[in-house]
Amino acid sequence: MTKELKCHIHTFSDFFHNLGFKRMDGSLYGLLVLSEKALNSEEIQKELELSQSAVSQSLKTLLAFNVIELSGPSLRVKHYQAKEDSLSIVASVLRKREQENVEMFKRMTEISMEKLPSNSIVFKRLRSLHGTCQLAEALMSFIIKTVQSPNYNQELLTGTLPLLLDKLNGNLELKDIKELRALGLC
Repeated sequence: MTKELKCHIHTFSDFFHNLGFKRMDGSLYGLLVLSEKALNSEEIQKELELSQSAVSQSLKTLLAFNVIELSGPSLRVKHYQAKEDSLSIVASVLRKREQENVEMFKRMTEISMEKLPSNSIVFKRLRSLHGTCQLAEALMSFIIKTVQSPNYNQELLTGTLPLLLDKLNGNLELKDIKELRALGLC
């Protein structure tokens, strides 16, 4: 790995930390993303200057969230690599962590709204939060179901979904509908 790439590992660390993971999880993931080859735990320890137990714990976390995978034929020494499909990683994190939190928060808004008059400001705030939870659930469900689909194609999705959402955000013209039909999206 070049020095230019290695200097970006801290960005992975910060990003993962902001998502609620440990910084070392982000550093380890960043190392595997930026590495040309799969690495074993000793190589990871050496590169990141971490203890064996810290590397082991981080590997377990990243494996549990399907962020990394085992690589290579050797049963004696395990090698790890970052998964190439980052959207499936997002789906895994959403499925394992975020869905339950959003569902619990949405339920709290429902219980709270039952006890309030519909014209109160608190009710209106809770209704807005409830709607946001519903939107979050719909987006999470879309991502999770998409990556589980046998027809899933990350490049097609990441290339066309932003276009589709952009079109939905603005004025959808007849030529846009034809373009989306040609892509099989409507």
